[in-house]
Order: sequence, then C-alpha cells, then structure tokens
Amino acid sequence: MAGLYLHIPFCRRRCHYCDFYFTTNQTLVDDFISALTLEIDSKKHLLQGLPIQTIYFGGGTPSLLSPTQLSKILQALNQAFETSKVAEITLEMNPEDYTKTYVRSLKGLGINRISLGIQSFEEPKLKLLSREHSAKQAFLSLEGTLEEIPNVSIDLIFGTENETLDHWNHELQTILSYHPKHISAYSLTVEPKTLLAKLISRRLRKAPKEEVQREMFLQTISTLSTEGYHHYEVSNYGLAGFYSKHNRAYWERIPYLGFGPSAHSYFTMDTSNGRAEIRASNQASLLSYLKSPSDSIDLSETLLPVDIFNEKILLGLRQSKGIEKAIFNSPILMGLGEQIQLEILQTLSRFISAGFMKENETHFVLSSEGLALADSIAEEFFLELPIPENSEINTSLST
Repeated sequence: MAGLYLHIPFCRRRCHYCDFYFTTNQTLVDDFISALTLEIDSKKHLLQGLPIQTIYFGGGTPSLLSPTQLSKILQALNQAFETSKVAEITLEMNPEDYTKTYVRSLKGLGINRISLGIQSFEEPKLKLLSREHSAKQAFLSLEGTLEEIPNVSIDLIFGTENETLDHWNHELQTILSYHPKHISAYSLTVEPKTLLAKLISRRLRKAPKEEVQREMFLQTISTLSTEGYHHYEVSNYGLAGFYSKHNRAYWERIPYLGFGPSAHSYFTMDTSNGRAEIRASNQASLLSYLKSPSDSIDLSETLLPVDIFNEKILLGLRQSKGIEKAIFNSPILMGLGEQIQLEILQTLSRFISAGFMKENETHFVLSSEGLALADSIAEEFFLELPIPENSEINTSLST
C-alpha cells in the first residue's frame, strides 16, 4: 500500500507563523493543475504498481480549488495509479471557504475526510494568528461540515501570546461539545524566517512561553483522554478507528509520493547496489515548477542504514506505541562496538529513571512528560557515521 500527497500552494494571505511554501498569486491555479497532471504521470513508475490507500490534499489552502479543479486532479490520479482500494481521501479546508454546497460537492467527489483549520474559536486569538476567518465562521463551518462529512479532524493551536491555561481549557471544552472524530493540537512554534519570528525579534510580539505550552500540552492529553480520545502521536488525538491513515503512514515509513511545489516523497527502488530507500523533495517555487513539472524533484537522498535507524527512533518515539526493543539489536548498532551499545543502554536507563520513558515486553514508550520532549529525546539516540564519498546512487527519478 502507498499514499499520495498533493501540495496545493495557494493562499489568500500569509499567516504569521506559517513556514510552508505558498503563493498568493491565484491567477496561476489552472496552469498549476495542468502541470500537476503532468507530474503525476511522470512519477507513476516510482510506486511500481503499489495500490493506493490514502490521498491527501494539503497546502497552502486546497479549499481554494473548485470541485471541478479537484475532480481533474483526482481523475489524473485514478489514471496513473491503482486507486480502487483507497480508504481515505482528506482535504484541508479553511472555515472561510465553507459553504454547504461546496462540502456536498466534495462528498460527491469521494472526499471522505476533512481537516478543518479552525486553530481557535476565540476572536482575539484568531487575530493574533492572522487567520482569515472569524470565530462565527469557525463554528458555522464545523457544524455544517459535520452534517455532510462526519469524519472531520480539527486543527487547534495553543500557547499564543498571553494565552492562559484557563483560556486553553475553554477551547478544549468548546471542541469537545462537538465530539469530532479527530483533533490535532499544536503548540505555536516560532519558525525562522516567518513574519512571527521577525515581529518577535523587533519586540512587537512576545515569544511563546515554553513552560506554559508544556502545561497546555499535558492538560490536552489529560482532558482528551478522559473523553475517549487516544493520544496516538505527539500532536494527534483520535477516537477509535479514526486516526489519520495518511499521516500515520508517514510515521510508519510507508511509501508515498508528493506532488506540487515543495512536496516530499518516500519510496523504494531497485538500484545497482540493491533495493534502496529514497527520500526526495520538489523545488519550492511555483514558477520553476510550472516550467518543468515532469522534472520537479530538486533534491533526493538515498538513505543509509544509519539514516533508517535514526528515522525509526524519531518517528517511533513520536507515537504512543513507541520504538521496538528489537531495533537496539540491529546490525548497524551491533557493528559500532560495545561502547556505543553501552551508551545507548545508559541513555535508556536515564530516561526511564527520570520518568520520561516506560518499557513493556516489546517496546520503549515515552510518558506524557516525555512526549513533550519527544524530538529532543530522540536526538539522544541518533547515530552518526561518516558518509562514504560514493554513497549517492545516481538514478533517474522521472521518466
């Protein structure tokens, strides 16, 4: 099985905190869709006939596309890939794009999951986040979408300027009154080169307080778990049977192809050195993409055993199931000598003693406190090896 991701790079405006690639030039939408269909056809060989399980429209703002435009993309995917077993088609939608007619049209196209970018139900907080929609539109879009497509995931952000734990608890209670199938709750992160980072550097905005965000993170786990949501990944909570199949495939390292400017891909292919795992990314420029969509890959990397080990650690620790104990018996680790193995065991012991990690018969799992530091903890286990000069596999990724 495999997944397909479509990066729709158009937005009405820039959100202060966002560092995803986008453009506000919507006059190029039709040109983009034409280019996208060419890229789809050029990459179909990379999955080597694997049936598609999930399709995800992200961005950017996919809900800026009309049903007709989305239909053209889906037709191109159906022609290029085996899509008869697709279980989940997700589209990210902004509340200001909601109309009952639009959502019904999405349903008619086979889109069976909506990721609704609400971020907040509070007007002052929405303004701080520079969101386009109002609190009224947030409620209207959620209520109306649930009537047509019950499988809705809600995006929320916590830890904004002057936000208190009481404010966040109120947001959580608001969303729980609708009992959506899935909730994604993210702490506000100040990414380099974003407008938010510039405003903070000029002292026009205050940086998020890490300790307050930590308290909000732990409160989110406690509150949502009590209401039947499973905290299955650092930022994601789902009712039983409603985890994001597409995003979970990323964390499970299942092959997927990304289409559109800045989109990423992960797949395997035969090379002269045997089967190789490849990670690739498209150029982050719409104008460049439009010139050569069939040759859109900007960077590609053949993963070495040490890369695969580190990925499994990072992605495993972000999930509730944790990392398999068996990974610490992998050939790559065994080949590094007893000293490295001893250091790994000492690091495991240190995190368990500190209450950040637990173990069961088969896995090491982070506690709630540990999940708040998941990426930092993972880095403590990363292996480093010198990369041989001839490690790059020179192979064509496009037809």
